[in-house]
Amino acid sequence: MGEVHLADGVVLDAHAAPIELYAHGGAEIHIGPGVHIEGGASLEAVSRIEIGAGAKLGSFCKILDNHFHLVGRERLRRPPSRLVVVEEGAELGARVILLPGARVGKGAVVPPGSVISRSFGASGRPAPAGEPFGMGRDALTDDFNLPSRSLTDKVRSAINILRAAWYLRACERSARVRATGFVRVANEGTIRIGDRAEFLGGMIATEAAPCSVRWCGSATAGRPAPGPCSSATTSGSRTGPSSSQA
Repeated sequence: MGEVHLADGVVLDAHAAPIELYAHGGAEIHIGPGVHIEGGASLEAVSRIEIGAGAKLGSFCKILDNHFHLVGRERLRRPPSRLVVVEEGAELGARVILLPGARVGKGAVVPPGSVISRSFGASGRPAPAGEPFGMGRDALTDDFNLPSRSLTDKVRSAINILRAAWYLRACERSARVRATGFVRVANEGTIRIGDRAEFLGGMIATEAAPCSVRWCGSATAGRPAPGPCSSATTSGSRTGPSSSQA
C-alpha cells in the first residue's frame, strides 16, 4: 500500500486533462509546499519520488522511478527503483520525462519535451522574460486550457461544487483546501493533503465516500465542518474532468 503526501498550498490544476499520482505498494510520493502541477502530468512511484517546495510541473510531464522491465533475458524481472528528485523551485516544461535516477537541481528550468535520466543542474535554461510558466509554445492551446463559459457549464460547475461538499461531508479536511471539480481516489494506500491545497477543474470524491480520504482541518468547497488531522488509505489519485477510473 503506497502513500501520497501533498503539503500545504499544493495546486493540482486538472482543467485541461487528468493528473495521476500513483504509488505502488510500499512506495511514497512526496509533494512539497506550494508545488503547482498542470493537467496531464503523471507521477508513478515504485519506491520514492520527491518534489521540492515551489516546484512547477508542466502539462503532460511524466515522472517514474522504475523502468518496470529489464532488457535481455531477464526482461520479465522488475529492476530496482532509483530515487527521482525535483528540487525546490525547479520548473519542468510541458511533456518533460524524468526517468529513474533523475534529479533536477534547485531553481533549474527544464526545457519542454526534455528527457532526463541523470542530474540536471540549476544552470538550466532560464524562463523567457514575461512568459508565465506553462504558457509557451509547447503549452496547451487556450481553447483546450480554458473551461467553457456557457450557462449550462456554469450551472453544472455549481452543481459539482455542491456534490463535492456532500461527498466530503463526513471527511476530515485540511484548512483552506479547495475542491471544485472531479476527483477519483483508489482506496489502497495513504493520501495526506495539507493546508491550502487547491484542486482545480471541479472535483467530486465519489470513490472516497464514505470518506476514505482524510484531510486536516476544513475545506472551502461548500465549507464543510472542520475535523482533526488524519490520514487514509489509497494507492494514488487521478484528478481531472470526469475521470472515470482510479
